[in-house]
Amino acid sequence: MVEQGFTGSYLMVRRKVAKWGRSAAAAPALPKPRLRLPSSKSVAWMMLKDEPPEQEQERALLETLMGNCADLHVARALAQEFAQITHDRRGDALDEWIERTHAADVPRELAVFADGAPQDDDITMVLLQRQALPALS
Repeated sequence: MVEQGFTGSYLMVRRKVAKWGRSAAAAPALPKPRLRLPSSKSVAWMMLKDEPPEQEQERALLETLMGNCADLHVARALAQEFAQITHDRRGDALDEWIERTHAADVPRELAVFADGAPQDDDITMVLLQRQALPALS
């Protein structure tokens, strides 16, 4: 540095370099980018739909979930079927659907849900026998 014309002392350089270290340590760290995951309700809706999600990130998430949990394939198919039964108001198909939820490969939570479905309740059967709803968009 002296050869380049610096006329200051060793102490000057030391003080300056020490300030650089303190200012770098005191500087706030840049925030890490957060991975935004959809809510559980959003994931449930993604799983109920027949067609794959439009957004690439959602499609990748759904493929990852389905690839990592074999129970989801069965649960998804039964959940989609239940949604179709209620949408089409096919009360006669409800008992058979409930029986299928008790198969060995069905997640326990789905069987518990099905057991809670009031298939013998007169009000439920009346609602399920009424005219089908217009198609979902």
